[in-house]
Amino acid sequence: MDKNLANKPSLLVEWLLLLVALGVLGSVIAWNLSENYRQIDSYERERLLTQTRVISDSIERKLESINNALLYLRRELPNWQNEIGGMDYAGRQLQAFVEAMPGVRTMIIMDAGGTALASSREGIVGNNFFEREYFQQALQGNDVSRLYLGPPFKTVLGVWGMNLVRSFVDADGGFAGV
Repeated sequence: MDKNLANKPSLLVEWLLLLVALGVLGSVIAWNLSENYRQIDSYERERLLTQTRVISDSIERKLESINNALLYLRRELPNWQNEIGGMDYAGRQLQAFVEAMPGVRTMIIMDAGGTALASSREGIVGNNFFEREYFQQALQGNDVSRLYLGPPFKTVLGVWGMNLVRSFVDADGGFAGV
């Protein structure tokens, strides 16, 4: 019976050592997992930040290109309006811009009533867009220094789009179209 008592403390010590070893091992594994998570989180955040910068720069360049094209069109519009066949030429210019600028699907010149005078797409000239939100924004704002960005919408072709609009004024400074 003395032998059994002598074995019990030894067994207890072995179990305690096993529990301590498992605790240390579990702590090391938990720390390692935590450290891996932190490193992955840091790496992914940096990667997303880089992707955000790239996308931001790309969008900024596209918006600047579109804005420059709209400024050119607004500058040339009086010449086209005064020439015979000038608005047909304007339509060809719009088509050239659309072909040169990725992401731009359609360009339209509209009068103060919202009627399309020229377009990069066939079948749009003569249609009226007065009720469209992007037209109303430009009409109500009538700020020639501003590039208006319309809210996203689903086009008749079933794709999502946004409109960038610049207004132009007549000789008296009144709204003349977009």
